[in-house]
Amino acid sequence: MSDRGSIEAQIALSRKKSLALGLIATFFLGPLGLFYASILGGFIMLIVAAVVFVFTLGFGYFVIHPICMIWAALSISSHNRNCEDDARDGIGR
Repeated sequence: MSDRGSIEAQIALSRKKSLALGLIATFFLGPLGLFYASILGGFIMLIVAAVVFVFTLGFGYFVIHPICMIWAALSISSHNRNCEDDARDGIGR
């Protein structure tokens, strides 16, 4: 691998996200913590959580919270897998 390919691979691997940090952020912040893993997911779950919170008088949060944590874990795992694939393939080669 050339120097340029090596540098691109290092950049791809440095973009990886921490699964532990994502789960901790989502655990303590709920849908707001999901923004670390997925911006679109954070917006979607923030809206869903607000609607569910209003209609269930707050009890729906016990369902929304684990869903946010699962979404964060899946999103970060997918992101990291894509980073590893990019590093292995030399970023689009």
